[in-house]
Amino acid sequence: LLSEGLTILGLSRFLYSPYFPSHPPNDSYLSKSVDWVGGACMMVRRAAIQEVGLLDQGYFMYGEEMDWCYRMKLAGWLVYYLPEATVIHFGGGSTTHSKHLKRYYLCQSKVRFFRKFYSGLHSLCLQGIITLSGLLRAIYWFLPSLCGAASVQARNELMVSLCLISGQYDRSSKQDV
Repeated sequence: LLSEGLTILGLSRFLYSPYFPSHPPNDSYLSKSVDWVGGACMMVRRAAIQEVGLLDQGYFMYGEEMDWCYRMKLAGWLVYYLPEATVIHFGGGSTTHSKHLKRYYLCQSKVRFFRKFYSGLHSLCLQGIITLSGLLRAIYWFLPSLCGAASVQARNELMVSLCLISGQYDRSSKQDV
């Protein structure tokens, strides 16, 4: 919860590393056990899939592979990052040009994950952190949203911030958890 809160508030890079929650680039040549890997390319044993099931389709975007890897670890399977495997991924641009939408969907997925695997108190704390983050961002983006060439980006950022304050992101994260 602490690392998620610091990440949502934008403080984790100062307290952990500029790459947090990812590993630093000089770490990328080492094979190692990790908590989760990105879903662009995964090799999973059939027995693991049969034991834990498929990806949770309740996530709209972001988080489904983290959920899946977490369920595998709970079942006793190991998750490894193997730099020897080379893959070219022609994709990953769903929210490249819309950082504000990425923030919205990430928060939605994090709440779903916390509801699924942690206590109600953890989930409420995370929602409080998201609300605080939305409030701080709304204050930051309010004036720029009123004027200037950057007003479109600022209005988009303000809109997402207001959604985070209101709990709008929370609706679909409650379904089928």
